[in-house]
Amino acid sequence: MMHLVVDANILVSELLKQREKSYMNEQVNVDNFFVSLCLGGNI
Repeated sequence: MMHLVVDANILVSELLKQREKSYMNEQVNVDNFFVSLCLGGNI
């Protein structure tokens, strides 16, 4: 039973890492969008 708990914890931390990565990517895209707006050009 303990083994399942450990596996679940690993899965959750992996999911959080993936979510963090995709959030960072979205943030970069948003930043690029605002920069392009400020410069008046499209990337």
